Amino acid sequence: MFNFQYLANKYQLIMVDIDNTLFNYTYAHNKALQNVLKKYNFSMEDYEYARMQIKARDLSVNHHKKELYFKLMCEEKNIHFIQAKNMFELYIKEFLYNIKVDKTMFDFLVYAKSINRKILAITNFYFIEQINKLNYANLSLMLDFLICSEEFEVEKPHKKLIDRAFELAKIDSKDKVVMIGDSIADDLGIYDIKYYPYNCSKLLISISGKSGSGKSTLGSAIKSVCDCMVIGADGYHKFDRYSTVWERITHYNPEGNNLIQLALDIKCIYQDIHDLCIPLYDHVSGNFLTSDLIKTKDLDIVIIEGLHTLYQEVIGDFVKIKIFIDSDESDNQKIQRDIKERGYKLDKIINSIQKREEDYLHYLYKQKDNANFLITIRNKKFKIELSGILKSANLQNIYEGEYHNLIDTIKDIMSKIINNRWVK
Repeated sequence: MFNFQYLANKYQLIMVDIDNTLFNYTYAHNKALQNVLKKYNFSMEDYEYARMQIKARDLSVNHHKKELYFKLMCEEKNIHFIQAKNMFELYIKEFLYNIKVDKTMFDFLVYAKSINRKILAITNFYFIEQINKLNYANLSLMLDFLICSEEFEVEKPHKKLIDRAFELAKIDSKDKVVMIGDSIADDLGIYDIKYYPYNCSKLLISISGKSGSGKSTLGSAIKSVCDCMVIGADGYHKFDRYSTVWERITHYNPEGNNLIQLALDIKCIYQDIHDLCIPLYDHVSGNFLTSDLIKTKDLDIVIIEGLHTLYQEVIGDFVKIKIFIDSDESDNQKIQRDIKERGYKLDKIINSIQKREEDYLHYLYKQKDNANFLITIRNKKFKIELSGILKSANLQNIYEGEYHNLIDTIKDIMSKIINNRWVK
């Protein structure tokens, strides 16, 4: 799906996480657990209660062991412990059946091996369990080394694991090393090791552009070809419609937006740090609302659309598809939308457009430099330019056509990206 060859070209030692980096752990786990609970007549509440008991024991490494969860669940209902073994065996069988190998990382590992890079996996799970997964996914022989947390009774990012990695790989310079992984535990920046976040169970897409450029329309088009959640960044305005602050600055000015919170929420979603509620903006009343609790582990594809969603400081490396819309239709579309959907007066809309233009050029337009999916619309024609990690064999670098065909073209591109997400 994405082209990570530049990482292999730059680094001599590639360290990778396994679960949710090489394959879709979250999906496979959820499917396996659902089938186990259903067959043995347990509830998710039973499972969560066992998790709480394990957490209370403050186990250093073994808190991941599903067989312990199942044992406690059986004990709680006075069921013989042999059933826990049967539950675990079914869990593993169902987990392996539901594994999908990430196409991006598979292609990346193939390329890295072809240029003689060393590949080392570091995992917080257990040796035999991970070997079984890797063998089933045909990934074992792509790895030169495997380090498991049980070897030292510590978890990432503990220094013992990192020291062992350097010892095995015989690497003497941190500048030659990159760590690729999905979670905050994979960030080895405290050891001056480059970290590249990659969670194959999450796909984050940012859409930015001028007000009226078609961000929401584009988000809806993408949503029509895949099951996804759309986050509107208008909720991250610092002030409601009636604040006098807007007499001094425009909505295009970053000062009027809580971009630090947006950045934290993007990171939280991508790395499954914790569940969260996001701020919402009601365009009818001009006031703020709050979303229901969002379980980040349940999210798959997430679109973040808004004025400031391509600042590097906001999206980091968590957002992989970065769309910027540069359209000469923006102002006309804003006028039509604000009159029809928001009940604004024409003179107020025109005044707002004129007031914002300087800030658009100063703050928003420069975001197009961060885009790897640039849409330019001029004189009823469009041009789409794909760059960076989106340059791949199954996509063109440039798409061009009549404006009325833009949405269908976007749908086609996104369908190709999403359908190429997993190894067939």
